Amino acid sequence: MTETIAALQPLLCQEGCKGSQCKKDEKGGCSVDENAAAFAPFFLIADRLFLEKAQNDPYIQDHVGAIIGRLTEAATEPFGTARLNAVADHWNAIQPADDSATNNAEVGAKVLANAPPRAPDTSILIALKMLDAEQGSQAAELIKEGTANPENMPDARLLALSAARQSRLAAKTDGCGPVNDAYLAAVKAGMPTARRELALFLAVGGDLKGAARTVGENAGGDPMLAAIIIAAQLGPEMDDPALKAKFAAQNRATMKNRKKKKVVKFLFKALARAKGPSAKRADLLAGIQEMFPSAIKELMEAAWIGVELGQAATKAEAKASLGAAAMKRFERALALDPNRRDALLGRAAASILTGAGAKHRIDAFAWLLSQPGKGESLCAAPAAPTAQKK
Repeated sequence: MTETIAALQPLLCQEGCKGSQCKKDEKGGCSVDENAAAFAPFFLIADRLFLEKAQNDPYIQDHVGAIIGRLTEAATEPFGTARLNAVADHWNAIQPADDSATNNAEVGAKVLANAPPRAPDTSILIALKMLDAEQGSQAAELIKEGTANPENMPDARLLALSAARQSRLAAKTDGCGPVNDAYLAAVKAGMPTARRELALFLAVGGDLKGAARTVGENAGGDPMLAAIIIAAQLGPEMDDPALKAKFAAQNRATMKNRKKKKVVKFLFKALARAKGPSAKRADLLAGIQEMFPSAIKELMEAAWIGVELGQAATKAEAKASLGAAAMKRFERALALDPNRRDALLGRAAASILTGAGAKHRIDAFAWLLSQPGKGESLCAAPAAPTAQKK
């Protein structure tokens, strides 16, 4: 497959006109010669198999891109670079190793569409490339043409996938209802991966509950699908008043205990002298939280200091040690508030330092899916019901 994909672009004349199957047009462009175009379906299906397997969904790419953009802008804020590095490392870890095939919708489409002999799937395969490039109207024309003869119909799975992609492009005007119906029809037609595509579309569109229902029990070993389920279960984080109220009894007990009160005074005095991120400051902050369980902010700062120091460390032993300490603190924060999203990202960041990044990749993706993306609705709002005349 790798060799086939590597050969795909020159075969379809996307890399100059060196091949005998290519010809130059009047404007100096390059296209597939009519005599060679008859073989295009073989290359198009290889292209489609590669794209479906190796390319990330464009909607999740846009979502992650928007978040990484905001993290980049906030890199100068406290622990901004540490958060950015963690997200980038986990996201890059799942990118395809080979991205040599492009999804250029202009790949000799006219030549391929008109070349005899005509394979039934050719129009749909080209239409899918156009849909990938968000050229919905051109794709619709090819699909109409390719299904005109009921005795020579394209593969039902390709038709179902193209219908699902069409509904996804039209969601901003037609709403999400048709998207759900079209993708579930694609699953029934024999395209099980359509379930994942629908779940990701709903998730980045803000419907995490609907995305989780779509996943159901089909997450398997897919970290993104597992992350959808976790993100859908997250509730609101506890604010400071709620934390103080929850742990009021423990906080009062600390201040009534003379020995603990002396320790508290020592910790705060030492903290005032420990300016800037350091292992000492992290230990002091974590110590304060041990005395006052409601001080999750202090605990989170201590944990992120560990991540920042670990990312800057040059020796593997130091990285692992700092990462392990940060991991314990993030897990302590999650035990106090399971909905603390920044602690999920922090745990994912610490896992990279300890060499267990894959184990906590779901945490990073759950954090990503719980963040707002571009802020644009992917689907039109449902039409308001019309009042019935009595």
